[in-house]
Amino acid sequence: MAMRGSRHGACACPTSHLHHFDRQSLVALPADNGFECVTLNSFEDGIRLRPGEAGPNIQSGFFRKP
Repeated sequence: MAMRGSRHGACACPTSHLHHFDRQSLVALPADNGFECVTLNSFEDGIRLRPGEAGPNIQSGFFRKP
């Protein structure tokens, strides 16, 4: 199964990813468990995007327990 043309990219394969998050939900899940967001970024796009693909596609978050 693929989600063509979705905001998650050309293809999202459920067998390779368990969850897909937007920026808001990426912060909300750890916050609900007592963590605070230190930073969000898309540095992995520079590593993983193929020529012709547009980002931001891959969100990374760094969190800490206050």
